[in-house]
Amino acid sequence: MRPASLRPAARLARLSRAALAVALAGVLLAAASLADAADPADVSGPRDTVLRVHGSDTIGASLMGELLLPFLQAEGWKDVSRVPSSGGTSYNFVGRPSPAGKRASVYVEISDPESGLSTLDQGFADLTMSSRRIRPAEVRQFSRLGDLTSPACEHVLALDAVAVIVNAINPIESLTRQQLKDIYLRRVTSWQEVGGSGPIHLYARDAKSGTHATFQAAILEDEDLPPDAPRQPDNRSLSDAVAADPRGIGVVAQTFAGNNRVVAISDGKPQPRLTRPTAATIRNGEYPMSRRLYLYTAAAPENALVGRFLAFARGAGGQAIVTNNGFISAVTEPASSLSPEPTPAPTPAPISASTPAAAEVRPSASPAPVAEMPERPRRARPQPTPAATTTPPARRAASKPRVTPTTPAAANEDPPPAGPGG
Repeated sequence: MRPASLRPAARLARLSRAALAVALAGVLLAAASLADAADPADVSGPRDTVLRVHGSDTIGASLMGELLLPFLQAEGWKDVSRVPSSGGTSYNFVGRPSPAGKRASVYVEISDPESGLSTLDQGFADLTMSSRRIRPAEVRQFSRLGDLTSPACEHVLALDAVAVIVNAINPIESLTRQQLKDIYLRRVTSWQEVGGSGPIHLYARDAKSGTHATFQAAILEDEDLPPDAPRQPDNRSLSDAVAADPRGIGVVAQTFAGNNRVVAISDGKPQPRLTRPTAATIRNGEYPMSRRLYLYTAAAPENALVGRFLAFARGAGGQAIVTNNGFISAVTEPASSLSPEPTPAPTPAPISASTPAAAEVRPSASPAPVAEMPERPRRARPQPTPAATTTPPARRAASKPRVTPTTPAAANEDPPPAGPGG
């Protein structure tokens, strides 16, 4: 039994410990409140993912985020914040669709067009971003989504181009298509062979990217790069690599060129014509690596946000954001000024180019008037003449005039259509 003189001291100690615990709890509660105030869209809390976007780095790295934030705000979302993933290949926009509602998010994953289309088909995405047009094999593979070349599924977001870049101190101003092809297939390995000095260091995008697909079709004529060619996972890392390498050359979406020099494409004539990726040369298809940027959806999306986002992105406000991010609006100009983009094709062709071959699976974005084929001239039926009365009976008994074999003169009755066949 404790002495009476110690009992007040013990009680005081217990009271002190209780007071300390209460004070500590108050500090923790205040800290939690401050954290919530600093980040009202805390990603650690429960939330619903209301829109899922997958695909191309060209669109997803920056432009998609620039479009989504004002769209969500226009939808009435509060306290919206962008939260990147630790790996840098995805991000969320988290906020409250209504002031008193629970948190919700929009998820964006950066991959490539092929993966984005597969995710759309599997039901894990509502929108696919693509820096190339869908291929005929993919149209067949994902046909359960609808006709992915139809206006209900295929939505042009912007116009863009693939640019060839070299380090800013590299004196090379232009290259021909053949020189580019020889460089990337390693038939030319020194800058000295094309007007510079030192060895050439190649940088290329990953094989599944739409940027590489455009370059491969327009410049490499569908040949493959050497298997040991260094690949970069995205446009920004490739641009950074060339910027750090005085002898480097790379191919990127033009909006990612950064401080590098953009190389013009030369026609290789004695007085060469140089073509650079500008709004005019991209829009009319003169620049050989012009392209469209697409959003793909199912023909009848179940998610109502899909249609509202498309209307925003392709409307005046969305297209202003497209332009402010270095791309070219595909909507605000007359459709007739856009060059068609056939699939597959080595290079985009302007509207005035020849009509695509009949095997083409997709119409151009701005179809030209269909030319009527001339009616086939009818062969004149022989008329009886007085000389026919001297014809032997067996020949007079024939019910039809004899048809002679085709002669060069007869073959000319149906001249082939003018221009290349496809």
